[in-house]
Amino acid sequence: MTVNDILYFWQNTAFGKLSVNERSLITDENSNTIQLGQGGVLQRTDYISTKYGMRPEDYSAIEAEGGVYWIDILNKAIVAYLQGRVINYGEHTNVQNIINNQISEEIPQIDYDL
Repeated sequence: MTVNDILYFWQNTAFGKLSVNERSLITDENSNTIQLGQGGVLQRTDYISTKYGMRPEDYSAIEAEGGVYWIDILNKAIVAYLQGRVINYGEHTNVQNIINNQISEEIPQIDYDL
């Protein structure tokens, strides 16, 4: 998922961001456009969390209100990445018991409504 020019990724028990080579366009004296850089993904990965992740078949992530939100079935959690921090919303809002009873092993769906 790309949010604000940052490419995020999920693994079963991890969440992070990928570094991307930037591209620049310049114009020479003959008005030809030259592209510098390749724009490819670098081999380096930066893990933001190694506790919360997402199963590959789930992909239940959404961008909303300046953050990224997703459902982690393995940890029975609704997770948010806000202001540089990963937050378990169930624990943060004291509703984790309700979430534990409502989250099943089925493929989840996440929606956002302002």
